[in-house]
Amino acid sequence: MAADSNTSVYVVFGADDFLRRGELNTLLRRLLGGEADGLGLTTFDGAGKDCELSSVLDALRTPSLLAGETVVCVRDADEFVSTHRARLEDYVAAPSPDGTLVLECRSFPATTRLYKAIRANKGVIGVEKPKGWNEIRQWMTSWIEDRANAHGCTLERGVASRLYDQVGDDHGVLDNEIEKLATYVLPGKKIGMADVDALVGHSREQTVFKITDAIAERDARKALSLWQQVLATDRAAPYKAIGGLAAGLRKLVQAKAHIADGGTAVSAKKLLRIFTDGGSLEKQLKRFSYRQWEDILLRLLRIDYGSKSGLGNVEEAMEKLIVDLCAA
Repeated sequence: MAADSNTSVYVVFGADDFLRRGELNTLLRRLLGGEADGLGLTTFDGAGKDCELSSVLDALRTPSLLAGETVVCVRDADEFVSTHRARLEDYVAAPSPDGTLVLECRSFPATTRLYKAIRANKGVIGVEKPKGWNEIRQWMTSWIEDRANAHGCTLERGVASRLYDQVGDDHGVLDNEIEKLATYVLPGKKIGMADVDALVGHSREQTVFKITDAIAERDARKALSLWQQVLATDRAAPYKAIGGLAAGLRKLVQAKAHIADGGTAVSAKKLLRIFTDGGSLEKQLKRFSYRQWEDILLRLLRIDYGSKSGLGNVEEAMEKLIVDLCAA
């Protein structure tokens, strides 16, 4: 959202820290002529005990001697806004001509007079995810494409969806992966599927669901090979690999319960972010009963305990479990 030249107070709010602070930095760069930390910027910690309203107002009324713009930013300002709401309403009605106030909050209720007053001056900037799985996915893939453009790259068709599926919706982690890919493809500046596979690869969780696919197909050789891949992600701590497998199996138990309550394999896959196709998931869930999946988790718990207590060999116990499941 572009900064309005007639707006003296802005509020940037949203529950996602990465998105909120990204939007805040974008606004500050616009207000300060290209720099998010220019000479005209004064910053206060709204959660700190020393953040006094009088100090903030004094800063707003003091013209910058070295910069053309005076911008006062109160970060983490939820408590600050709550404490000084009435005084801030007065300030919005008669703001200082010498400065712009920017408030960063996790939430900013639309029912308050302060919200309505700032919105009337085009100063409210909300950063919120949409509701619904399909809407979130579309919004995330669009955000990934925008971040790639910000890093000077474009994406081949389908790459944004692949990144979302493999990395998840942690915006900070996604941005790091996009930056890594952008550096990798220089000077081509176009990120393709092969680039994602080379640098991002498959997550442990995706490999876990491939193991359960192989178990459903009674392919012990394939399942054992995939288990070695999971274990290789952290050989110094095998129990972490067991935890990854257990997390995947717990999702299958949840999917089984979801379908028992009237859901479908496709809706379970979307709801629980299971990295397998709907048909394969149905085959996996039919392979064992709800109780059997719970028994498998119990066996994993015993193997995990053995790995941490020195009472068992993890690799041998897991190989035996996989072979038993494929033969069951």
